[in-house]
Amino acid sequence: MPFIEVKTNKELSKVDILNIEKEIEKHIVLLKKSKEWLMVNVIPSLPLRFKGNDEISLIIEVKTYSKVSYDDANKFSKVITDFISLNYNIDKSRIYFAYFDTLLWSYEGENF
Repeated sequence: MPFIEVKTNKELSKVDILNIEKEIEKHIVLLKKSKEWLMVNVIPSLPLRFKGNDEISLIIEVKTYSKVSYDDANKFSKVITDFISLNYNIDKSRIYFAYFDTLLWSYEGENF
């Protein structure tokens, strides 16, 4: 069950948000995860400072049940960074990822 949250200080339209969600869904297989269990939340227009200023930036937090390999995370980070940078004019040096392996997940009131 991956949960991916995208946070940015850039204004995004509903179409932009949907396109980012679809791109993440398309490439979730790079993390050896399925889109059937994927949850995505894109939050635009947040107050966000990075590198000591408030220029347009973006952070993606990836939370997964079970460990994701370094190589798989690297592939996923690259393809999503390239997509966001190209389509939303955010410099690659302003896009940051954080990966979290979460050992306990609950679904329907029960832990896995």
